[in-house]
Amino acid sequence: MLNKNRKGVSEVVANVLIVLLVIVGIAVIWSVVKPTIDKSSNAVRSDCFTVQVEPTACALSAAVAATSGTCSATTAQNCVGAGQSTCPSGETCSGANAIPPGGTATVSIKRNPGAGNFENVEVVFEAGTESERISSGFTSVAGANQLNELQTRTTSALDPSFVPDTANVVLKANGQLCQVTASPIECN
Repeated sequence: MLNKNRKGVSEVVANVLIVLLVIVGIAVIWSVVKPTIDKSSNAVRSDCFTVQVEPTACALSAAVAATSGTCSATTAQNCVGAGQSTCPSGETCSGANAIPPGGTATVSIKRNPGAGNFENVEVVFEAGTESERISSGFTSVAGANQLNELQTRTTSALDPSFVPDTANVVLKANGQLCQVTASPIECN
């Protein structure tokens, strides 16, 4: 025969206990996972994803576009120009095509739509396997060098001994490199 005086936990109480155990388990797991997520989110700032800049034009001054001359005397090394030669000591830069000092490249930089802050935009000039990086000084901070959304500004800077083929831009935000445009533009 069945004993009808057995005592036990009702089904409702059992279900409530199971739900409470699941909630406690979730709280314990969340307390372990949350610090890791917070630490990672601080490392990746959204400014890197929201701010986009791109080069729109690269123009070389006549001085930079000219070809190099040669050193006089024993070497056939390229040179830059009077007072700035890369010739060995005692030799001078000569030749009809010697680059005079002071050549520059002018690059136009456009900021695309997207809110966010950045520290600097650098221009990367490339010629074959060589490259040179120049700071444009443009920033998102209010002031003379501020680059606003949908604004295009130009910067001029370049070592006259370096004649670039292409120009690209690098965006820095929160101390980290955020963006290099996918396709550089040609300098002419």
